[in-house]
Amino acid sequence: MAAMCLLDLPHDLLARIGAQLSFTERLQLSLVCRRWRDACAGPSAVWAAVDAHIDVPDYDEEPEDSEQEAELQATVYSAARDKVDAFRRWLKPRAVAVADLSFQLQVLNQGAAEKLNLWLPSALLPLWHEVPCLPALRDLTVRFRGGAVLNFSSCPEMPALRTLWLANVQLRLGNALSVSELSCFPSRPNLEFAVYHGQLDHSFDNPLGGAWLPPCTTKLRLLNVGLREVPGVVAHLPHLRSLELDANGPLESGSLTRLSALGALRQRLQQLDLGNNPLSRFPTEVSTLTNLRILFLYGNFSNAPAVTSSDWEALRPLSKLVFLSISSNGMRELPPAVAAMSHLRGLHIENNPFSQRLVTHPCLSNLLELLIDWKDALSGHDALRACTRLTRLTLHNHTVWGVTATGNVALPPVFAEGLLDAMEAMPSLRLVEDVVDPHQLDMLVPAVARCMLEAGRRCPHVRLELLSSTYIGWSLGKMPAEVEAEVAASVAAAAAEGDAGGTAVAPAAATAMDGGALAAMQSARSVAMRASSSTAAPTAQRSLVIDISKRKLVDSYGGRAVRNVDNQIYEIVYEAATDSVRVLNKAARVEYATEVGKDNRISILLDQTKELPGGLPSFPQLQSLLKASSPGAEALNGRLAMLAFVGVVATELATGRSLPAQLATTSGAAHAAALGLAVMAASLAPVLSGRVRPEQAFPSENDSYAATQLPYFWTGLAEIINGRVAMVGLAGLLVNELVRGAPLF
Repeated sequence: MAAMCLLDLPHDLLARIGAQLSFTERLQLSLVCRRWRDACAGPSAVWAAVDAHIDVPDYDEEPEDSEQEAELQATVYSAARDKVDAFRRWLKPRAVAVADLSFQLQVLNQGAAEKLNLWLPSALLPLWHEVPCLPALRDLTVRFRGGAVLNFSSCPEMPALRTLWLANVQLRLGNALSVSELSCFPSRPNLEFAVYHGQLDHSFDNPLGGAWLPPCTTKLRLLNVGLREVPGVVAHLPHLRSLELDANGPLESGSLTRLSALGALRQRLQQLDLGNNPLSRFPTEVSTLTNLRILFLYGNFSNAPAVTSSDWEALRPLSKLVFLSISSNGMRELPPAVAAMSHLRGLHIENNPFSQRLVTHPCLSNLLELLIDWKDALSGHDALRACTRLTRLTLHNHTVWGVTATGNVALPPVFAEGLLDAMEAMPSLRLVEDVVDPHQLDMLVPAVARCMLEAGRRCPHVRLELLSSTYIGWSLGKMPAEVEAEVAASVAAAAAEGDAGGTAVAPAAATAMDGGALAAMQSARSVAMRASSSTAAPTAQRSLVIDISKRKLVDSYGGRAVRNVDNQIYEIVYEAATDSVRVLNKAARVEYATEVGKDNRISILLDQTKELPGGLPSFPQLQSLLKASSPGAEALNGRLAMLAFVGVVATELATGRSLPAQLATTSGAAHAAALGLAVMAASLAPVLSGRVRPEQAFPSENDSYAATQLPYFWTGLAEIINGRVAMVGLAGLLVNELVRGAPLF
């Protein structure tokens, strides 16, 4: 039976192999041969994921006047339209196989980009009468810094659609969805719709209260889009489970009444995020949302002196709340309604000027995660002893002062003893994080330094880390749907910890919570457990969290960033081709394996490294390269023989002198020695300059080479064969001319 090659494989298997390549490489597959062209021409596994990036360059010439500028802008506008249409035509024959579609359009002329007004997502998808249904499409992401209109007209049916994200767009909302537009969405409620880092245009005719989203939407995220009111569309989303309106700016107090409409959803809405939106009054309407699990109210009331502790009584009916963030609200005391929440598993209260010492509150008894200022932790260490289930403690703000007769002074080291004793008394504590402002790296507070220095010795089961920001809420903030399957495993891990001497979550407490809250709690617990030190889990894999998320690396840093962690410089690089993250330490010449957690933060695996090329090789390494039995010796002699044979023949033809006669002269011998040294220097230069590793300096017969069309020119194997031929030929020429006594050429 004849041996099979790659192209003999079945069509579906060949397509799955092609799907492992980057999107750019998959586009080039059709140029390889007819078989690959057929595999790429239509719907197949090759196009399960499409990540298209289209650039529209700006005009090169500088416009002389506004009229010429308008003409050039129109040219760019037309080019952008043509490229979008070309992408849709390319997608049409392949669309039914696409499960993950990511489209990025970059129009460098901002004026043309703003006037483009792309209909998203309908401008990218084939028309309904061309392709009636996209059965595989689950995730659709569009990144476009320009004008767009939300439009679903003529879109094919998308029964499996789960996420629709629009990034950086200046979005105008269309009219209320028609019956035909609603038919393109899944019948099962499971859609996440997000607009972030863009702008919602308020000049549209349709108000925010219109039904511009399908009722199957379960998660609505409008982040940093200049929103000025709570969107009334929530009243048209009966299955809404999560509403995130983070970092939009001041919200009109009148629009807060729209939260009352969510009362009809109280059996479904589980997450509400109003963070970083200054409010003039407390949103008392949240009291109707009795099924809330996760609530963000941080940075809302620092400029609202009218908000008092009594306003927080609106939170008392939220008996199922698992996570609460009330940071940066200018509070002088912890509101009694919050202090009484014994059902909380996560609490963030940092950056509040509390005037009273923290005392033992019911809200501390069942916490798994606590984010608090250093000053409040140091002064309220007795209260922290009540946190017997705490697994993660994050401490913020090194500005810790004591008041004396001579003024404010930094707290001395002795003030750390109480907090250290409290940490020792927490049997479940596994992670302590110190949030250090990058602009205050030179500020060393004695009490803080003593606490972090002694914590490693007195609490060997606790891992210590440094953070540069308090953006950590997503460990409990993620909606728990995707971790339901992990609940049983997490409970088992907690029980195992209890057997080892820790404090596990009581089964009664677990069963009292519903599945979503339990999953959120156990998800956060598993994060803290994975971060435990090798003392508590000798077989655990050591990791280090880099203070940057994968989403921020791609969207805000363009795929490349640098971080200083423990005086080590790490370069973080996003590889779009493989959707992976690389972390390099060029000073140590190593690359670390990475993982991206559920909170989207990047961690490096300290035990999984590979050496980077670079640096001078050691003397033993050079010896192994040049010894007579190494592949390097043969390669050097072969290169020298190829050059020498050409030089000898040219000299014989020019002067009529044979090879022995040439070597007998002083100049001939000197030239031969110089040629040998030059060949050696050129061969070792890549190693000495650090471009390649010593073991890769010379080709080997055992090397593998990328598949190319025959013949195999310009490969290491061809060089070895040609070198051997040249050495034999040069030796034969020398023997022939010694015997004959005359030149051969």
